[in-house]
Amino acid sequence: MKKVYLVLISLLLTTFATMAQGTWNEPFRGEEHTYTATVTDGGTLATRWYVATDVNGTKATHGTDYTITAASGALSVDHWAGTGVYSVDITWGAAIAVGANYYVFLEVDDAVSGCTNRMASLITIASDFNVLAYNVTGSADPFAAGQGDGDIKALDCPDDIVNPVWDGDSHTNIGTTEVVFKVERQFSLLGWQFEYSINNNGAALAGISNVRIVNASNTELYNGTNSTDVISVAAAQDFALVYLTMNNLQGATINIDFDIIIANSLTKDTDNFLDTSADNTTYTIRPIPVITNFGGI
Repeated sequence: MKKVYLVLISLLLTTFATMAQGTWNEPFRGEEHTYTATVTDGGTLATRWYVATDVNGTKATHGTDYTITAASGALSVDHWAGTGVYSVDITWGAAIAVGANYYVFLEVDDAVSGCTNRMASLITIASDFNVLAYNVTGSADPFAAGQGDGDIKALDCPDDIVNPVWDGDSHTNIGTTEVVFKVERQFSLLGWQFEYSINNNGAALAGISNVRIVNASNTELYNGTNSTDVISVAAAQDFALVYLTMNNLQGATINIDFDIIIANSLTKDTDNFLDTSADNTTYTIRPIPVITNFGGI
């Protein structure tokens, strides 16, 4: 009697980097996912995994369209061959076409009966792009900080006065306050850029002393005073940190908005996939009491 083996292809999503990713059946280019199968027949089965460009099993190019690895077995020409290999990691090619359809195939056969079964799962290559901005002021390690970490402050008093000595008109040096924002790439593994605006509830923000932007490797991307600009980030860098230095003021609340601008189509990845969901974050510097006319009799 001819044996037929029931094969069920399922998925365990591999955690990849620190940003949101595609799904197993709609992965983004360059992503890795783990594909698994359950085979209900007993015995030791020879297995072959591969990726095809159609339902007929026309094989895609290993090492270009995809790269497959497993805990056991080995690459054999254009498929991964082994014995009882029911889990493989597939990394999708970084340059394959968005919207392209592929099929993950698993073939199993029995050396005793000579019977074979195979199953395929449709994969559609997806692409999207988004830039997320959030405040990380107060974090002990803004490079590692995530959105909503406990040590992040939404508002606080200004940083310490540098020199409080009265000069007959004001403090000698009332100092500055540093605010830190994180700008994070999502849904893409390509080079990217973002357009930002630093403002006061949409109006001009006075008192900007310095804007310094670094990437995830702490390489400086910008250092100046521009309240709006376009910053380019390399593909290997998932985020950038914006260090904003504000001049301290007496008796004034400073409301700081950091906005990602999408209206000009300049927030995008290198494949020109645009960010279509504007994001922003805020930080408030609380007022300090006004001290004047320091003197005596």
